Amino acid sequence: MRLIICDDVQEDAFKTKELIEDYNIKEFTYIDITQPDILLKEIDNKTFDYDIIILDIEYHRTDLNGIELGRRINEYAPLCNIIYLSDVPDFASDVYETKHCYFVMKKNQHITLKRALEKALEIYYENNDKCALHIICNYNDVYLSTKIIQYITRENRKLKIIADKTYECYMGLNDCKKQLPKKFVRCHTGYIINADYIKSIESNKICMMDNREIPIGRVYKDSFMLHYLEYLGRRI
Repeated sequence: MRLIICDDVQEDAFKTKELIEDYNIKEFTYIDITQPDILLKEIDNKTFDYDIIILDIEYHRTDLNGIELGRRINEYAPLCNIIYLSDVPDFASDVYETKHCYFVMKKNQHITLKRALEKALEIYYENNDKCALHIICNYNDVYLSTKIIQYITRENRKLKIIADKTYECYMGLNDCKKQLPKKFVRCHTGYIINADYIKSIESNKICMMDNREIPIGRVYKDSFMLHYLEYLGRRI
């Protein structure tokens, strides 16, 4: 599992890294430090590949702040768990503009950082439970990573699975749902969506990260909102 620390104050970054290394968490196979401009280039160049990021919010050598960077990470890598780190409590409410799993004050990180990492690991393993969907597509066995599935829709007797491309198969939505982790939620008679890709929710529709709009069915609205709030609760 790959963890990166993004803090433009080197002394603070090394302090955080030493603290994590002292925890001796066996799941972390890679721990390193980077700068916000380098991280932004990795996102732009599509080379960003981290499971957990500890993201300082206030930078001293760039106009970019950590919340804006967190938003970019949400869009490019929605499964990457963000832990915000700051010495300014004023940012505590602003972080809720993005999906993240913890907010840690620098002065308290020796107490709360381990708790934040445990939460990030819990979410990571939940996301990797039932990590593949098995379908028969064009007479071939296909195993799709659930990480890349944005939503699934039914058209007549066929399912369309929207991921890195569109896959089609003959299967019921209920049978499909049994193979999927908790973050996949039924929102309509004809749709199951991956909550990781939700950008916003309006009264009767869901706006996905790529700006596609998915309807919320009247029958499913209450259960969808309940499951989605539970999903958000697991990430806080």
